[in-house]
Amino acid sequence: MLALIFATARESRACLGSAHVTIKEGQWAQITIHGRPCLQVITGIGPINAALVFGKVLATFPDLHGALSLGIGGSFDLGEADLGGWAVATEEIWPEIGIKTKECVHAQALGFPQGQTGRDAIWDRMSIDPDRNARAMGIRIPESMVRVPFITVAGVTSTTERGLFLQTIYKCGIENMEGFSLGLACATHQLPFLEIRTVSNKVGPRDKETWRIDKAFDRLGKVIPALFAANIP
Repeated sequence: MLALIFATARESRACLGSAHVTIKEGQWAQITIHGRPCLQVITGIGPINAALVFGKVLATFPDLHGALSLGIGGSFDLGEADLGGWAVATEEIWPEIGIKTKECVHAQALGFPQGQTGRDAIWDRMSIDPDRNARAMGIRIPESMVRVPFITVAGVTSTTERGLFLQTIYKCGIENMEGFSLGLACATHQLPFLEIRTVSNKVGPRDKETWRIDKAFDRLGKVIPALFAANIP
């Protein structure tokens, strides 16, 4: 069974369509997608909610075959990931753990890694191989899906300066609020993980007139058919 994880019910409805079950944040429900058993999970927004709820899911369903984090997010570079486009994470970054200086946050200076995969410590970033993980879950990522590093924040970026800082220091493409927590949980449980976001806005000043949330939700509804239409035996 695959876990399909959303921060909000609206993202779940947009993505799953008729397969969506009406549940609240912090809940989950078993559903069927393209003939496959899946678990619809709605965590609530932010890395803490994501960690708490998915931790409960892992304890309740220890035999999951993989996890997909699905939703909308902001793009640092619209030339790379445009409004209404879709992107899959090649890396997840957590920029808020470590020793903070004027220049940046030094994760390893604190001396406590976030987790461990085999002999490798996880500090403030983890690599994701989306195509390998997709194959392990029996799905396929469309070639048109942009592959970029994602960054997880607890507070959404709202200034040009902060956006440029994150983009320059971390070389990130998409901003989100849950991915690192979910990816860390999967990494420490040796569970295949994918994170896919459709772009609703450019990271920076919150100018709602430039947002394209409806366009992002419309594209989110095309993600599941794209992933599952050509199931891999």
